[in-house]
Amino acid sequence: IRSVLRAAVRDLSVRGLKRGAAWAAELLTGLGETNTDFGKRKSKASSGFISSQGTARRSTRNRAKNPISFDFSMKDENPEDVNEDVEMDESMWPDQQSRDTDLVLVAKTFYDLGEYQRCAHALSPNGSCPESGNQKEIFLWAYSLYLVGEKRKEEEMCEVADPLEQCQLTNQSLKQLNNELSALYEKGKADGFVLYLYGVVLKEMKSK
Repeated sequence: IRSVLRAAVRDLSVRGLKRGAAWAAELLTGLGETNTDFGKRKSKASSGFISSQGTARRSTRNRAKNPISFDFSMKDENPEDVNEDVEMDESMWPDQQSRDTDLVLVAKTFYDLGEYQRCAHALSPNGSCPESGNQKEIFLWAYSLYLVGEKRKEEEMCEVADPLEQCQLTNQSLKQLNNELSALYEKGKADGFVLYLYGVVLKEMKSK
């Protein structure tokens, strides 16, 4: 669980999902620290092995006289406790298929500054979905474009006094995002994060 949450914090952070990253980090700290206890168990086992070497020769002499009874004490231990701190196979986490390219790093700096239009432009100067296939680039581009539309909608709402007209205002980026993300969905080239954003787009379009 800890390995999954650590990976989630990294993946959510690089995509600018700050609240999600904070939530995962809080869950991680809420589990408590067990690595120290696990290290103590390993240290104790190692010291026991070293001290037992001194008595190994004496034990050997008595084997012929005293039959050995094997005690498999590990059989009563909870497998989940034993493997609790074993690192997860990172190849199982879909994010590992997309590297943090230089383009992702520079675009993320623009995103962190709140320059969403600049972030989207850095990832795709022609304005369409990034053709690299990198899922991080695709999500960051689409999410930045979505936030650009949300920011413009808020600005327009401030200029409109009539509440009914305010309700009719929409995110102008939704149509393009729907076209781009639906194509990725149909081709099976969207990971969980992109599919999540696609769902948000569909929900908002349906509500309007």
